[in-house]
Amino acid sequence: MAMSVLLVEEKLLYLSCRLNPDPVALRELKSLLQGALNWDKILSLGEKQETLPLVYYCLLNQQLQALIPSGAFGQLKDHYLANLRRNLVMEKELLKLCRRAQERGTNFLLLKGAALVQMLYPDPGLRIMADCDILIKPADLKAIESAFILSGYRLSPAKRDLRHMAIFSKELLPSLFLQIEAHGALAFPRPYEIYIPELWQRAKEKIVDQGKLLLLSPEDTFLSLALHLRSHTRRLNLKFIVDIAELLNAYGNSLDWQYILGLSRKNHIKTTLYFYIYLANELLQAKTPPPEILLALAPDILTRKLIRFTLNKYNFLLPKKWQGIFLRLLLFDRLRDLLLYFWRVCFLERACRKGPARNCQTR
Repeated sequence: MAMSVLLVEEKLLYLSCRLNPDPVALRELKSLLQGALNWDKILSLGEKQETLPLVYYCLLNQQLQALIPSGAFGQLKDHYLANLRRNLVMEKELLKLCRRAQERGTNFLLLKGAALVQMLYPDPGLRIMADCDILIKPADLKAIESAFILSGYRLSPAKRDLRHMAIFSKELLPSLFLQIEAHGALAFPRPYEIYIPELWQRAKEKIVDQGKLLLLSPEDTFLSLALHLRSHTRRLNLKFIVDIAELLNAYGNSLDWQYILGLSRKNHIKTTLYFYIYLANELLQAKTPPPEILLALAPDILTRKLIRFTLNKYNFLLPKKWQGIFLRLLLFDRLRDLLLYFWRVCFLERACRKGPARNCQTR
């Protein structure tokens, strides 16, 4: 299959979006930095992919800043420091909210970026977050609402949709507006309700500044990231793939892959997991699961080839609209799942929005 040439700027972005580049990647990174580079293009790509703080960290940590124009390195540093300040304020706020919730006999789990800052990234300034996502037990919604409102948050007046239990917002600083999305499930049924029965029992506590934050287990974090990305195939960026790659690098050898495989079968998301493992390795050379696990997750050979043709390191940074739509269709494990998905989107969800509140979950 004929491929385009990978631009040196694209290659540098892939190599520098890693917490710990291996010796081969590090040698290649140094070689690229010693050549001619368009730093305006690198900064533009990195900003779009929401990875500039990570690029700064990697280049600084590997002591490569002398090879970078001072103006470009200064812009990288500015992005990192701005994100660090924002994330530290958000962390302090989340600790307050956790205490408020715990005083009312309940709690919530951090999801996505807010959780990854705590469990995966060694520096809170490395992961950009647009908002915060939390997981709550539906029965605890009133207690959570009370805790947040007493902390100065406004409950969104918009009608609760099928994806969120509630949306809260607060202006923390004149330049920092925080939105927190409270979810009652890890993912919206597409087409099945996600079934992870031990999720809350497997959750881990982390002590931060004498406060307790509740996080998913590494295995459930991996599942949640893949489920989140499944709904973002038309808006994928490198930040999300870095999350998957670094989780695999940090926990791959200790993950309970049989647990993950079993739940992927029950929830019909084997192809989804396979795709994001492939992409993390394709773009960032992330570790992969044991061969027997990867084989068990893999779809048929035609689907694998179509996935690799549709998205790869040559076209990921500049995708076409059709790629996201086509990928969404490819990620269903079975044709039956795809047909049920169309039925849910075209008929069931529309009826739920128009009619009175009802249970619109499908198992």
